[in-house]
Amino acid sequence: MSEDKVEYQAGAVVKESLTVGKHHPTGMSKLPALAQCPFYENDGMTESRNDGKGGYAEEGSEAHRMLAEVMGGADVSLFVDSPHYEAVDSAAGYAKGIEYFLGVKFSPEKRVTIRSGLSFMDGVYGTADLITWTGERVIVIDFKTFGTGEKCHVEQLAGYAFAFGSMIGATEGTACELITYHGAIKRVDKTEMTYGECHAMTTEILRRVHERKDGQRCANEYCRYCKHYGSCEAQRALVAAVVPATVPNAGLLTATREEMMARPQDIPVMLVLVKELETLIDRAKENAVEAIKAHGVRSEDGAGLCAWTLEDDVRGVAWQIRQSPGNRVFRDIAALWEGYASSHITQEEFLRCCTVSAPRLAKAVHAAAGARLADVDAEIGRFAERGEVRETMKRVK
Repeated sequence: MSEDKVEYQAGAVVKESLTVGKHHPTGMSKLPALAQCPFYENDGMTESRNDGKGGYAEEGSEAHRMLAEVMGGADVSLFVDSPHYEAVDSAAGYAKGIEYFLGVKFSPEKRVTIRSGLSFMDGVYGTADLITWTGERVIVIDFKTFGTGEKCHVEQLAGYAFAFGSMIGATEGTACELITYHGAIKRVDKTEMTYGECHAMTTEILRRVHERKDGQRCANEYCRYCKHYGSCEAQRALVAAVVPATVPNAGLLTATREEMMARPQDIPVMLVLVKELETLIDRAKENAVEAIKAHGVRSEDGAGLCAWTLEDDVRGVAWQIRQSPGNRVFRDIAALWEGYASSHITQEEFLRCCTVSAPRLAKAVHAAAGARLADVDAEIGRFAERGEVRETMKRVK
């Protein structure tokens, strides 16, 4: 499937056909990672291999498709059975509010291409979730389906704004409003930049990629998603600096997947070391949280939620603890249903939206009725459906 579109380059109309869905090697979605390390390259397998999150990319794409359809005029109730319904409904409501108050219309899932006088930047493309032009400023909204909202994606949105701004003839001082909507926690992050600043930021990132040198490799938060994870010199140097060579079997931590496949007998010893390090790391994180809250700069948003930021001015790094609203919990499902009894939703549809933890329910019945937990669990099992098969890894000796 392809789309024909018209772009404007130095006053001339350029018509081209682009393959929808195809990712550019250095497209806008990769700019935040490339800003950290110009050698970043996603191999498309890291989510399922490293994080146990197989299918998250597909789920994210599905949620983005739903948002595009709703912004294009579809009724959000069509997706009421989707696990992304609430996040999409909330994101669409936020974007439609902007449309209403500013009298503009967002272009959903718009493919935009960076073009400039620099040959290495000619034809770098990506797809902006929602983008519009008010006549005075460019507004970009990027919808992040999952996550805690900790990552900064301003480079990605700046790339969209730069590409789109060049199409509509933006000037250096044109205002660009870069908005990230975190669907899982329903939080909005805004960054105000000029078109010139978006241009400069994007150009510098792509220049470093184009002129990259081995000394620029940098271990960072995006490493685990990178094709070169495990074989990257910067990553190995970081592990060597953190784990002294005197620690037995420390070298196993930097083994690549291929090296592990070739020497599977080393894996049990390596995992023992990993487990010990994880214990130390968890304890260090707990202590760090207390230290950041005690010594960091405290701020508070309009909802009364706090954030604490601790900076290292010498090394130019900072960490932040940010409060966010917890998930909503319904204490009384029967009362909730009564509140919707007069709506058009059927009881069957309502129940499909409710989830039950079988082990938790079994323990509750066991405690209340005094029956054997095994008997209660077996009874509940008659009504339950098995989910996807889970795999766990643990030390057995």
